[in-house]
Amino acid sequence: MLCRKGVRWPYKTHKGGRKMKRNNNWLWRVWFVLVAGLVMTGVVFAQGKEVVRVIKTEPANNQKDVSPDLERIVVKFSSAMKTDSFSVVAAGQGETPEVIGSPEFTDEHTCVIKVRLKPATLYSIGFNSETRKGFQSKNGVPAKPFVLTFRTKETGSAGEIQGGASLPSKTNRLRARTQRGENLLVPRKQLFIRSMLNRQGAHSGF
Repeated sequence: MLCRKGVRWPYKTHKGGRKMKRNNNWLWRVWFVLVAGLVMTGVVFAQGKEVVRVIKTEPANNQKDVSPDLERIVVKFSSAMKTDSFSVVAAGQGETPEVIGSPEFTDEHTCVIKVRLKPATLYSIGFNSETRKGFQSKNGVPAKPFVLTFRTKETGSAGEIQGGASLPSKTNRLRARTQRGENLLVPRKQLFIRSMLNRQGAHSGF
């Protein structure tokens, strides 16, 4: 409604003569829709621009001398990740490592997976796939599928006898040379008994 000077009057008059204030709620609704649209456009643009990928692993991909005593696999991502979402899948050649428990994030970029390995074995393990996309950035962008492949050595860190002194051995076995010149793995206890018998024989005059 316009007043005499052509200025819009803030009230409108019904036929009954009552004055009612104009409803401006539609302006707020339009403003809200515009702001929400801009926010959604920004999120979609950020998702389309962000690329999440694996940038480092321990052991390294295609490594061929991994110790079978290795107890965990470490995966580092290029973006800050959701720490409560992951997808560890069977993929690639060889066997899938025996996973112990659930993966854990030590920080927003690094995930640790506890495993149990066997000697002389080819292993492959996947992080995300075309259908399973649990590893996601904080913006909800899934990491590109990645397959880690490695091979373990035949044995762990066994100690050897060198110059008569024994080195520590995780498997409690030592390498000894027999009279025929063959290298055999002899238990520590058996070596100790042989040493004691040799000493007794020397004192007895044998």
